[in-house]
Amino acid sequence: MDKCREHFRAGQLQTYASVGCGLLGQDWIILEQMRRQNMLPRRAVFVELRTAKPVMTCEGAEFPRMREGGGINLRQTGFCGDLGPDFSFSAVVQFNRPASNSSSFLFDFSDDARRDVIYAEIGGADKTGHLTFGCVIGDQSHRLPVDDCWQPGDQAHTFLFTISAVGMYNIYKDGQLIARSYGLPPASAPKRHLYVGQGAPSHGMHHSFHGRIQKIKVWDQEVDTLATDMMYSHEVATAHQTIAQWYMDEMAVWSFSSLAAYAAACDKDPRFAADLLLKVDVHDELDGYDDFVCKALGPNGLALTPESEDVSCCL
Repeated sequence: MDKCREHFRAGQLQTYASVGCGLLGQDWIILEQMRRQNMLPRRAVFVELRTAKPVMTCEGAEFPRMREGGGINLRQTGFCGDLGPDFSFSAVVQFNRPASNSSSFLFDFSDDARRDVIYAEIGGADKTGHLTFGCVIGDQSHRLPVDDCWQPGDQAHTFLFTISAVGMYNIYKDGQLIARSYGLPPASAPKRHLYVGQGAPSHGMHHSFHGRIQKIKVWDQEVDTLATDMMYSHEVATAHQTIAQWYMDEMAVWSFSSLAAYAAACDKDPRFAADLLLKVDVHDELDGYDDFVCKALGPNGLALTPESEDVSCCL
């Protein structure tokens, strides 16, 4: 609070923005301290990192399916929006022994010309355990290969594939990071083909996936492993309702599900730009956070990380 008193006069602070897990316990303490100092803002903005709703969901199935290609097309979910540059795909996967040495696809999201593709390719019988997560952007591509990450059998594992807006590719297995690299992020564009369990027909000879792919979720943003089960959704909704009621006649409450969404709102309406921006109860590095800070802060904004008392300003 000392830094806030030094930086803001009473009544000067218009927009308080908090980036965190969305449960708002520390935010409530901070806001109550600000109220006692006559520094309560006119609006509070909460950016939750673990409650992002997927743009596509599917219960999944046993593969190969009894249809051409052997997979399913998530176009049937009705999604027709853009994917990229942020992207996440999650599924619970059980692998059978590949039928041949040809590779197969866990998912393959692409345009007709295969110049805009996001995919996860599974090794054939001669590459058991191999997986490649990759992207094609025009004449360029990026591949993140990983070996010994799956075995044929009855046991299923949860896989999460993510790409950040600045091109950090991650593969998680059962909540643990197993591979990471940096490359070009995918372009923001609609994908005509949204195949799971097979490659797009234009890609040529690839066998269908053998096994089960279930609890499929796709996001148009990067999420963490705790978002895959949406385990915080109810708690966060309750926390927002409670804090909105508590400050009903004093402060407006807004929420966003990603850094990118909040930064876009600041760009469209300067009133959303933060006078005070806090990163609350976030213990992992947030890819691209420094760039986000300069987009989200107002002209004389102050950004703090209460845990470490790190301070950054964009003037």
